[in-house]
Amino acid sequence: DHDDVGRIHLWNCKRRRKLGCNRHENPMKTSCQKPVRPAGKRLKAYSIGLWWQARPKRILHLAGWQLFRFGGGTPSGIAVWGRKRSARRGIKVAQSRKLPLITIEDAFLRSVQTGREGVPGLGIVADRTGISFDTGAPNDLMTLIGESDAMTAAEVGQARKELAKLLHRRLSKYNAFDTDISGLPSEFVLVLDQASKDASIALGGGSHTAFHRMLAAARAENPGATILIKTHPETIAGTRTGHFDPVYDDTKIVVWSRRTNPYVLFERARCVYCVTSQMGFEAMLAGHRPKIFGRPFFAGWGLSDDRNPDQRQHGHRSVLQIFSAAYLKYPIWYDPFSDQLCRIGRVMDNLQAQSKHWSVLHKGFICLGFSRWKRPFSRRYFKVSAQSPVFTNDWQNALIFAREQRRDLAVWASNVTPALRQACVARNQRLWRVEDGFIRSVGLGAAKVRPASLLLDDLGVHYDPSRPSRLEEMIAAATKLPEFEVDRARRIRNLIAQGGLSKYNLCQPTVPLVNAGGRQIVLVVGQVEDDASVVLGTRQIAKNTDLIRAARKQYPDAYLIYKPHPDVEAGYRRAADLGTAAGLVDLVAQNTNIGQMIALSDRVCTLTSLTGFEALLHGKPVTVFGAPFYAGWGLTDDFGDAVTRRLARPTLDQLVHAALIDYPLYWDPVTGAPCPVEVVLDRFGQAAQSPRIALSSRAVWPHWLRGSLLR
Repeated sequence: DHDDVGRIHLWNCKRRRKLGCNRHENPMKTSCQKPVRPAGKRLKAYSIGLWWQARPKRILHLAGWQLFRFGGGTPSGIAVWGRKRSARRGIKVAQSRKLPLITIEDAFLRSVQTGREGVPGLGIVADRTGISFDTGAPNDLMTLIGESDAMTAAEVGQARKELAKLLHRRLSKYNAFDTDISGLPSEFVLVLDQASKDASIALGGGSHTAFHRMLAAARAENPGATILIKTHPETIAGTRTGHFDPVYDDTKIVVWSRRTNPYVLFERARCVYCVTSQMGFEAMLAGHRPKIFGRPFFAGWGLSDDRNPDQRQHGHRSVLQIFSAAYLKYPIWYDPFSDQLCRIGRVMDNLQAQSKHWSVLHKGFICLGFSRWKRPFSRRYFKVSAQSPVFTNDWQNALIFAREQRRDLAVWASNVTPALRQACVARNQRLWRVEDGFIRSVGLGAAKVRPASLLLDDLGVHYDPSRPSRLEEMIAAATKLPEFEVDRARRIRNLIAQGGLSKYNLCQPTVPLVNAGGRQIVLVVGQVEDDASVVLGTRQIAKNTDLIRAARKQYPDAYLIYKPHPDVEAGYRRAADLGTAAGLVDLVAQNTNIGQMIALSDRVCTLTSLTGFEALLHGKPVTVFGAPFYAGWGLTDDFGDAVTRRLARPTLDQLVHAALIDYPLYWDPVTGAPCPVEVVLDRFGQAAQSPRIALSSRAVWPHWLRGSLLR
């Protein structure tokens, strides 16, 4: 039956996506055909994990290997996962048949949550001689470290840049971090626990006894100091046990079982003790000289205090050389959004975005004031843990639910009232304002098109200059960004300008013919006059007709073009009469592409419109008669009320970094997964050719239901 075959085929595709295989998530592919098998590199899998984990199989295929389980003739190698019990048979088969043994393991930057929580990794290692944690036998990583003294100048420069990026973004193997560090001692001796019975312990020269020797040494060598035992992430998740008791009678021993960023601990740690934990190497990257009671790959190079009598000294290597071997040369990195192998830089972009999502959203929200059409995508976006969001329109009940369930309160920004703010302050309830992002969708929000980005602010809201916001803090802090972050913002700005991308990315190719006669062309951007950004962000001028008159007064000889707001053109919102506007300007440009209109103009005038920010991205001078988030920093000509808090003087690229990288949360329109801004920009640039993006950009509800039912 063709219908049954189709249903089974669709179920298989959904199952592969659930398991983390994004071969069917490429928007340029419209079929689910099996990939072509590479010739000559066929691996027979003997580990159970390799049978059902789709992500490692996909990475191996992209790297040139084809994995199979049964039959298939003579393989060119045997593949096993790590050194678990299920891998032993594969090792024996490889030895008896004299076939190459390929050992697969997770890379050193893996994911946000752990693999035992069902989250696929972003990279693997495929070791041809051993595996990195089995330091009693040869392995590819030790060979790479040994050869690292021959690094070229280009390799040194690349390693230095990527290490600086890793440290600046504070990324670890697992990146589910809680920002709450209340109760963390100001100074301590850091002792790193690991998951019990992990293969890396026994094969790395450790044992259960080694952990207790380590704790005893930490106490003896640091009399009177607080000893902080950091629990392993898998122990925190409840999937494995550790080596230490959860509670000690000694008040000087603190068992820290929170998902705290390791680099926060490194900053407060007097010294670090470990057995074979990778976090010991991360402490080394952060500037510590760890005291090591096992034989991990990073010991014996002159950078650690080695306490294991069996530890061989390999010679001296720098932290940069070991980092280059372990993070740049040893792993195979994967980008699930493009379904391609990639470099570590793209992996760090993805992990940074996904880690930020988890940190903000993992506690779960009580969502207040979300209209009915926003609830389906908000439910999907906000669910990053077992806590699904709860929706209500009663703010008093919302406060009760939030207190009982220990959740934060998320409110659509336009529904925040003074009474709600006062009640949250009185109850010490954290309140997040939610708004659409600056790179939103392919289509209008008023047309019920779901967004690809949201702004969550627990301090204020970006369009209200009367009070601080997180965006203001991020813009002020952006003046201290390292150069590689500024370069990333510059690339994003160029992508937007060259691709003609905007907030709504409407397909309006029409551009009017303009004969300005050599005069300066000034684009006056209309807005919805009762919009919150206009009501809160303007004082002297709040009408589009007054904006046009002010622009004419400021630029009396200019050729004025008035561009109405897209919601007004589509008939969803009201604004000034276009006939009145036509009598005040040289041209009214209706249903035109905003990116092309910005490119056509010499200057842009606005009240608080985001188009002013987009004009800055295009390198155009901007005159502002209100107080939007991008005004007051020295980048615009300001004629509105001054915001005296804005004392910093960021560059344009620093402003872009704060507004488009740090502040918003993004979701991939194709996979629905949290992603960095580059993925959304790439999807929007492909929107015309991608059926899946076109489908995701459709209105959530049909036109005849867009009435009071969805409010």
